[in-house]
Amino acid sequence: MGHSSARAAQVYLHARRERDQEIASSLGKIAAGELKKTSSARSAASPRNRARSGHRG
Repeated sequence: MGHSSARAAQVYLHARRERDQEIASSLGKIAAGELKKTSSARSAASPRNRARSGHRG
């Protein structure tokens, strides 16, 4: 891997794995929030809800 020792390579890989997990977790939270927004927007715009509220189109 180009590191001075096997230990240096292991330290690097461990740090990288932790950072990858943090990034994946953050992206998952962002995606869940966006899905929630999309889901809310879809249900608010559904024909059934428009009929109940008296709004058209």
